[in-house]
Amino acid sequence: MLFGSSFDDCLIATKPAPLGWIARLTTIGWNTPGIDAMKREAIPAFRSTGTRDQKRDQNETHSSPKGGPDLSTAEIENETLAHERKDPSEYGFLHSMESGAAVDGPGMRFVFFMSGCQFKCLYCHNPDTWKLHNGTYIDIDGVLKEIKGYARFLKFAGGVTFSGGEPMMQAPFVGAAARAIKDKFDLHIALDTQGFLHGNVEDDWFDPFDLIMLDIKHINPDTYLKLTSQPLQPTLDFAQRMVRLKKEMRIRYVLVPEWTDAKEDVEKMADYVASLGDLIELVEVLPFHQLGTSKWEKLGMEYKLKDLRTPTPEEAEAARDIFRSRGLVAT
Repeated sequence: MLFGSSFDDCLIATKPAPLGWIARLTTIGWNTPGIDAMKREAIPAFRSTGTRDQKRDQNETHSSPKGGPDLSTAEIENETLAHERKDPSEYGFLHSMESGAAVDGPGMRFVFFMSGCQFKCLYCHNPDTWKLHNGTYIDIDGVLKEIKGYARFLKFAGGVTFSGGEPMMQAPFVGAAARAIKDKFDLHIALDTQGFLHGNVEDDWFDPFDLIMLDIKHINPDTYLKLTSQPLQPTLDFAQRMVRLKKEMRIRYVLVPEWTDAKEDVEKMADYVASLGDLIELVEVLPFHQLGTSKWEKLGMEYKLKDLRTPTPEEAEAARDIFRSRGLVAT
């Protein structure tokens, strides 16, 4: 989320700031106290098809003529567009975008949150990303147009991240879009994924990506299955494949009380991550939160973790220390 603000707070700038302002921000540091106003002036206007933390206006539903699940207006329109344009590398479905994300890769990022995810994580704070076609239609030209106004800034301040949902649900389009961005703007590109679908793409699909942000949700296969509804092994296989391809990685681990915070589980996770070697740039321990509760309610879905507490700062730091004890950098 942009600078930790709400979507409404993000609609603040009306034009790109002079590069002198941006250079000054870079020199001072993005987290310097009192710098929020300067950040607002430095980032170009936020244009988006929606945000992760705002349910998009797609609530009108239509009954399926075949007795299947109800479809939203957006889903019907997107199914039609997908049928008309059959090459999946030419188009995709976008849940939302953020033009100044500070937590989705190194530096400041322009993030494309793709629709669709085959996982059903119990703690997911964006269940509205699960449906593939319940997003906004976009093509390669549309992606490049979105990036164009930010490219000069992103070149030295950060880059582009493909996230989701699960971006590899739309691998043909995401791969083509990443290549187009790399060819036209030569930006740093990150892929935020759980890696489950990596078997559907060839090795060269990963060429445009400079960083892989791999979300490993648990190290115990049985608990992983209960937590995500999917098996663990494909994700571990993906990590080994990235080592073979010599891709830099960040590991993301969500600390969920009663699920992923047991000391022995964190220790086993740390041992596994350390075994991946020097390609691990960073481990991010992300404390579980309840910010997505309202989304489950709006979607009429049962949120089984609604009464679960958030971990304390001390608990999160203790988990980071376990990773650090294995020689890993952890934040």
